[in-house]
Amino acid sequence: MFKDSKILVGITGSIAAYKVYDLIRLLRRNGAEVRCVVTHAGMHFVNKLTLETLLNHRIYTDLFDEYADKRAVHVPLADWADVVVVVPATADILAKVSVGIADELLTSVILATQANVLF
Repeated sequence: MFKDSKILVGITGSIAAYKVYDLIRLLRRNGAEVRCVVTHAGMHFVNKLTLETLLNHRIYTDLFDEYADKRAVHVPLADWADVVVVVPATADILAKVSVGIADELLTSVILATQANVLF
């Protein structure tokens, strides 16, 4: 079902974020390629090293990180994803997206992507 899917997981700031480790394991076990964007608040609930180890890839936290071609990081992430999954879906992230606020990396990716976004 997930084989060869590119899934961008957005992690937000809630105690429920600890369950994202299981989600990542499940997605990868079923053949998905997974990347993560973690909000500033989300970093209080998940461990960067644990996520990077599960993903075998870096995690993204900063809107102003750059790729080698000097494009803002949200554009390549938005283009890369087949689907964006936001977990947990906090009131903060839902409110920002509903009115088009893009004040950090995750909301910028959501507004820039053509992929389906699941909350």
